[in-house]
Amino acid sequence: MTIHLPPMTAVRLAAPPAALRPLRADDASALHAAAQDPLIARYTSVPWPFTRERAEELIAAAHADWAAGTAARFAITLDDALVGTASLLHIYGETSDAEIGYWLGTAGRGRGIATAATRALVEWAFGTLGFAQLHLLVDWDNAASIAVAHAAGFTDAGTRWWEHPTDPTKSEEIPLLVQDAAAWRSRVS
Repeated sequence: MTIHLPPMTAVRLAAPPAALRPLRADDASALHAAAQDPLIARYTSVPWPFTRERAEELIAAAHADWAAGTAARFAITLDDALVGTASLLHIYGETSDAEIGYWLGTAGRGRGIATAATRALVEWAFGTLGFAQLHLLVDWDNAASIAVAHAAGFTDAGTRWWEHPTDPTKSEEIPLLVQDAAAWRSRVS
């Protein structure tokens, strides 16, 4: 099955109290500022130190990946301010699967925003794009992220080896959480 992403300009997802929109070139400063928390570097593949140049590179890669249909990266915004990102990463059209990833800067935490953003991505992936399955990979000690995944309908499915793309010392066996379209449809109908 081939997954076709709509044009970036056509996608906006409601995630009350926040919203999701594709990353834009003018997000570089806000993205850089939001990602300065060392926990983001610890629990994600965001390179550290996360410089303004790296923010620009991430946005350029997000646009290229969207055009290629291999990823859909969104800015999570609260009152129009970027507070984090939520993404469909590693889109596998042949298996109709993708990895969901998310992070919030300190300004967005503790308000249910990550859960709302993840639920919005799940709904878009299953309801609009027609994915069959989604998965998450979460560090063992990232209790907040595991709680977000469970609140968004993901269930534990064992572990998977994760190769960190920029820091091989962070590669390890980590929890795998999954959700399939049939289970999602049964919950929302």
